[in-house]
Amino acid sequence: MLEAKGVSCHRGGRLVLKDVDLAVAEGGFVGIIGPNAAGKSTLLSCLGRGLKPTSGRVTLKGRDIYAMPPAECARSLAVVGQDARVEYAFTVEELVLMGRLPHLSHLATEGEEDYAVAARAMQLTGTLGLRRRLATELSGGELQRVAIARALAQEPSILLLDEPTSHLDVGHQVEIMDLLAWLKSNAGLGVIAAMHDLNLAAEYCDELLLLSEGEVTARGDAAVVITEARVLQVYGARVSVAPHPLSGRPQVVLTRRWFPGGGCRVHVVAGGGSAAGLLRALTAAGYQVSLGPVGVGDSDWREAVALGLPLVEVPPFAPVGPEATLAHKELLAGADVVVLAPVPFGHGNLPNLEALVAAGRPVIILEEQPCGQSRDFTGGKAARLIAGLAGAKQAAGRTGLLAILEGLP
Repeated sequence: MLEAKGVSCHRGGRLVLKDVDLAVAEGGFVGIIGPNAAGKSTLLSCLGRGLKPTSGRVTLKGRDIYAMPPAECARSLAVVGQDARVEYAFTVEELVLMGRLPHLSHLATEGEEDYAVAARAMQLTGTLGLRRRLATELSGGELQRVAIARALAQEPSILLLDEPTSHLDVGHQVEIMDLLAWLKSNAGLGVIAAMHDLNLAAEYCDELLLLSEGEVTARGDAAVVITEARVLQVYGARVSVAPHPLSGRPQVVLTRRWFPGGGCRVHVVAGGGSAAGLLRALTAAGYQVSLGPVGVGDSDWREAVALGLPLVEVPPFAPVGPEATLAHKELLAGADVVVLAPVPFGHGNLPNLEALVAAGRPVIILEEQPCGQSRDFTGGKAARLIAGLAGAKQAAGRTGLLAILEGLP
C-alpha cells in the first residue's frame, strides 16, 4: 500500500538518508528503530509528504504521493508527529474533528457521521471523557492520545507515527500499542512507527528496519534485527537479549555502563546476616568487595559465595584463629575502605575488630542496630575498639553508606 524505493534525502545540504527501501501492506506493522540522528524522523517525513526526497520515490497504492492532491492523500494516509503541543484553546473534540477535513467539501461543516467517527476515534484512544476539555489544559500523554485520535478520524488505510508512546506512562504505552495492533489486525490498517523503545518494537512490530547514520543496517523480524552484537554496533551499548517469557520475542535487558564504585576495593567485616543484601548492592554498584572472616554456612558467607567474592572463612561456630586472622589482615591491607557492618562482637570474633583497628584503613561504620541494642558482648572491649576508630564515618543504612562511598576521593 505504501512503498519507498531508493529514497535519499538532504537537510541543510547534508545527506541524512541514503537509498532506503521500505514497504507496508494492508494489516502490516513496520517499526523504524535506530539511535538519535539515525534518520527515523526524516524517513517518516518523506513517507508522509512532509519532506520530498532528493532521489527515489514514495508511492501510495502505486501512485507517487507527491503528485497526489493533498486531500486525496490525507484520506488514505495519516501522520502523528512527535510534538503534540497545541497553542490555541481548542476542545479535544474540535481537535479530533479536524481529522475529518479531508472528507469535507469546500466550506462544508461536520455532520452527524463526522461526529460519530470522531467519537469512535476518541473511544478507541481513551480520550472520549476529555472531549469537552481544552487541549491547552492537557498533559503531554493526554495530548499524544488526542493526536492519535485525530489521525484515526481521518479513517486512513496507512498510519505513520513518530514515537507514538512518547510522554506516556507504561500503562498508556501498552494501551496505545495494543490499539495499533488491534487496528492492523481487525481494521486492516497499515502502520509504520518510528520507535526508541526496542522492547515495544520487538513485541508489536511484524518487521523492523534498523537505521544508522541514514542507512539501513538491518531489516527483518525482531529476532534477526535485535541482537546483542547489533545493539552494541549501532547504539554503542552492551545489553543482554533474551526471549520474552510469554511471546518469545527478543527483549533487551540493559547493562549498567557507569559504576560509581570505579573499581574501589571495599572490605566488609560482617557475619550473622549483618551484611544481608549489602554485598550484592556493593557489587552491583561496581565495587570490588571482599568479606570475612565469617563462619561457613552463615547467611553472609552464602551471599559472598554466590557472588564469587574473596572471603575468609572459619568453621561454623568456631572462634577466629591465627590463620584466619592473617588472611583477614591481607584483605584489609588491600582494601581502599573498610565497612563495619552491625555485627555483634563476642570473644570468638573479636580478633576481626582488633585486626580492623590495627590496619589503619578508612572505615565506614554501618549502624543498623535497633535503638538501645548493643553489639558488644565482650565486657566493653569491642565498644572501646570501635570508639577508637579515629576518623571513621557513620552511615545510617545502606543508602547512606553508598552515598558516602560515592563521595570518597
